[in-house]
Amino acid sequence: MSVLVISAALVTGTNAQDRAPYTCPNLSIVTADRLLEPHETAKFTANINTFGADLRFKYRWYISSGSILSGQGTTAIEVARPPGSAVVATLNISGTPDDSHCPVAHNQIARWNAPPVMERIALIRGTSIDANLNGTDHWSSQLSYFPKDHFYIFIGHKPDAAEEDLSRREREIIYYLPNSEGRSRVTIVRVPGDDVTEFWRLPPGSAIPTCGACRPAACPKLSVIGPAGIVQPGEYFTFAGNVEGKIPGNVAYEWKVTGGRIIEGQGTLKMSTDAEWNAGGATLTATLNVLGLPDGCVNSVSESAGVACQCAVILIDEFGRLTNQAIRKRLNKLFTELANNPNDHGYIILYGTDKEISARERLIAKSVIFRSFDRARITIVRGGTHPDEVVFTKLYRIPPGAENPTP
Repeated sequence: MSVLVISAALVTGTNAQDRAPYTCPNLSIVTADRLLEPHETAKFTANINTFGADLRFKYRWYISSGSILSGQGTTAIEVARPPGSAVVATLNISGTPDDSHCPVAHNQIARWNAPPVMERIALIRGTSIDANLNGTDHWSSQLSYFPKDHFYIFIGHKPDAAEEDLSRREREIIYYLPNSEGRSRVTIVRVPGDDVTEFWRLPPGSAIPTCGACRPAACPKLSVIGPAGIVQPGEYFTFAGNVEGKIPGNVAYEWKVTGGRIIEGQGTLKMSTDAEWNAGGATLTATLNVLGLPDGCVNSVSESAGVACQCAVILIDEFGRLTNQAIRKRLNKLFTELANNPNDHGYIILYGTDKEISARERLIAKSVIFRSFDRARITIVRGGTHPDEVVFTKLYRIPPGAENPTP
């Protein structure tokens, strides 16, 4: 059996008159004194001699890697084989006559008959080096536990990290190394990527590790697909976002549009927008922002769509001097056309003297009110004197994107 013994120590109180002398317990941790087979588990047992004192201890075990299968809180544990070929078990005890004077932490090593395997012994995220490993022992303690092994420490950092910050992290690591001999068995490597620190133990003959956690998480591929086919004047443009690859569970989608306004779909991967039509047609750009992706990932993608409008102005009617009743009937044609084409606009050009034009404007206004028609969809333009010096009226329907006629 392999035995680690902590010798008895006679400790007296700081004030002999106030405290009687007492003896710290003897502690030994035993495990198999042979190489374990790969399929075996390691058993660690603590033997405690209290020299007759009736003491009740509390036990807390820690291991350098792997997992405790049973026995936590007792004097014996069973440990599964870790990824490597050795494990260090540490026992903390409390409840001695004076915990501040008696030893409370004790270690023992079990080894397996297995090929050398490199083992990651710690992973710290962020830029601050944690001084503890597995609760009690700093990672540097393993330099003593495994005197033949080498240690790789990867400092992952953002590509724009300042040299001063990287040097500080290296100094924090070196500070905890026990001596120059320990430093000779430690290699520190800087790796651009994420802010993490990985600690690896390399038994003789094992491969050189790479820092998997240093690399930024794989980024998804973003794309936006524009509307299929030709969008007719007045129709909505529909855009669909596509995210290929793994994404975090808390991402959010945000659309932005230039040349139009979002009608529906904000916050989803499918969005419809109304375009701002003009004389040349309509052109708009939809941008999808994916919020919550890992740092360094592309989180925005855009797509443009447009239609060149060849829309023709439609002349509904034209006429000269008529009675008011006859003019109302002609106006009804325009109102009917606009009702059947809700995205189109009515355009009326009036020719004649100011007095003649004003009379028809009042007649048109009354007709609009009588029909309860949307006055904003009607534009009336004074054309002045007709080339033939006659009273004349032209009624037009203007599709979105078409140019207004000139008098």
